[in-house]
Amino acid sequence: MIPSCIKHILSLIDKSKYENLYHIYFYLYDILSFFKLQYFIYTPS
Repeated sequence: MIPSCIKHILSLIDKSKYENLYHIYFYLYDILSFFKLQYFIYTPS
């Protein structure tokens, strides 16, 4: 998952550094949310 995410982000940056900034932001936000979810799932309460 991680390598493809990085490749995707890099390709977005290559296309246009300013036009796609908000896409990159939301994409990173989704990734962080995913890892937070994983963290809460696998952390014993």
